[in-house]
Amino acid sequence: VKILDERNLGLYSWWAQGIHHSIANGVEVINLSAGGSGTSQTLTNAIDEAIESGIIFVTITQNNGRNGVSFPGNLPQSITVGATERDDVKTSFSNWGPEIDLVAPGRDIGTVSRSGTLNRWWGTSFSAPQVAGAASLLLSLNPTLDQAAMEALLTAGAEDRVGDENDTPGFDDHYGWGILNIYNSLLLANTRVRIEKNPNDQARLSWIATPNAASRRPYQIRWSDDLKAWQTITDPTLRLRETAQWTDNGRETGSIPAEGRQRYYQLHISPN
Repeated sequence: VKILDERNLGLYSWWAQGIHHSIANGVEVINLSAGGSGTSQTLTNAIDEAIESGIIFVTITQNNGRNGVSFPGNLPQSITVGATERDDVKTSFSNWGPEIDLVAPGRDIGTVSRSGTLNRWWGTSFSAPQVAGAASLLLSLNPTLDQAAMEALLTAGAEDRVGDENDTPGFDDHYGWGILNIYNSLLLANTRVRIEKNPNDQARLSWIATPNAASRRPYQIRWSDDLKAWQTITDPTLRLRETAQWTDNGRETGSIPAEGRQRYYQLHISPN
């Protein structure tokens, strides 16, 4: 959907029209590699409408090399992407700030020029489409994923502390939750939990863990005895190898299921 003119400029109203066109034509993922210094309620409303209709919306931090994410990347509902160099360090041109979600490669990205030749370009505009592509793959596994669930899978799968000294543990304003790792996010989206009970009525949950699970700890466990009131264990005591294991031995839930009664569990993904 073309929203910029021959000078690579465009009005927010044009971008909003492009989003409405995408909604009307059944688009599932929107990548908006554009941003500006002002704000627009018209564009914000269009983005909200797209997200509410089930479309995944990805955009950029922008390329001013400053502290301050451009609009609409500074909207909390956006999945906002910054850029990294070949060695995974944040590029000097990539904007940063508390609104950033993750980063992806943005230097020397191969693309086709206007004349049809292969060129290498730079910019956050080349980082965000990689995240949008990852979102498309995740939707192929689970078409019901909404914006919040997609953001959780992408950020929980991101590799942390692979950049410079600004890439601090957990979330930071320069790298967000880390650099895109499509493999990790696909594993998280495909998580299947196996539940076994031992003779002591203790339940053991197990599932395939991501390679970054030990450092990122992206799992929350929720449990209930009646499917009505759910309680959350935000940092469960896990045995983490290739397979993650958690045992309900009563220490974190306060009790084990009474004899003959069923206890129910949910595994949730979060970047923590």
